[in-house]
Amino acid sequence: MIRALGIGMAGLMALGLSTGTGAAHPHVFADTTIGFERNAEGDVTALTVRWHYDAFTSLTLWEILDLDPDRDGVLDAVDFAMIAAGETDWPPGYTGDLHIGEGPGFAAPRHASAGEEDQRIWVAFTLPFEAPRPADGLRVEIYDPGYYYAYTTEAVAPEGCAVDVIQPDLDDGAMDLRAQLAALSQEEMPEDPNVGEAFAETVLLTCN
Repeated sequence: MIRALGIGMAGLMALGLSTGTGAAHPHVFADTTIGFERNAEGDVTALTVRWHYDAFTSLTLWEILDLDPDRDGVLDAVDFAMIAAGETDWPPGYTGDLHIGEGPGFAAPRHASAGEEDQRIWVAFTLPFEAPRPADGLRVEIYDPGYYYAYTTEAVAPEGCAVDVIQPDLDDGAMDLRAQLAALSQEEMPEDPNVGEAFAETVLLTCN
């Protein structure tokens, strides 16, 4: 819960204002698309990421960022620039809920943009690696450790590669955990600070 959206929604809940997502964790839902940029040697130099937020979260952004100051009900380029900046201005160590194994980590996001589709806000950006990583076998896990955000993931394979999105193994224990999280009040946080890993979706890239 690092991004402007998460911080803003937490503030609304602290004031006792409903976010419309009920008491349950998670509070924010995003359809996520992951792509890959490669160099001449075939290594992956960056991910491309697109978050498409749920309808209520999209409306909440209007309140958090005080969008549409002329109150005509239409977002303009200035509004979208504020959204893009607020959702990609991250503190050191935060990686947008994208997790990779050993090797070069992520640098700061760049080329951020935002827009609206189907009355839902989207945010897109490029997330470069600190140094290129081999493409074959690259794994990226998508999850919020605190399970404040929930992601549904699609991935686009670069030329010469295949990509799979591996769903979490939701056994009886995971389903019980999900029910426990759903019962938390707005003020309560999960005891396990990394509880969201149980619901991670994994993108696996396979290349020739």
